[in-house]
Amino acid sequence: YILSALGLYQVDPCNGDFILGSPAVKQALVHLWNGNSLSVIAKDNSPENTCVACVKFNGKTLPEDQIGIPYQELMKGGTLEFEMTAPSSK
Repeated sequence: YILSALGLYQVDPCNGDFILGSPAVKQALVHLWNGNSLSVIAKDNSPENTCVACVKFNGKTLPEDQIGIPYQELMKGGTLEFEMTAPSSK
C-alpha cells in the first residue's frame, strides 16, 4: 500500500523496475536504506485531479511512454514530481 500511495508499484520484484501510478499523497519524504532520500511531490493532487499529466525525476521530464523507473535510479535519491490533472471528459 505504501508504495502505491507514493505513485509507485513494483510489478516484478526480480527486475527491479517500479511502475508509475497515480499517487494518493500530496507530498512524502522517504529515507532510503543507503542514507539517500527520495522526495515525492504530487502537484495539484486532489479528489478531482486523479490523472498524471507528466512526471519529472530530479527536474527532468520523463518521456510520456516511460511507464517506470529502475530501482537503481530511485536509490540514488532526489525528487519524483507528479503533475496531476482532472480526467478529460469525452
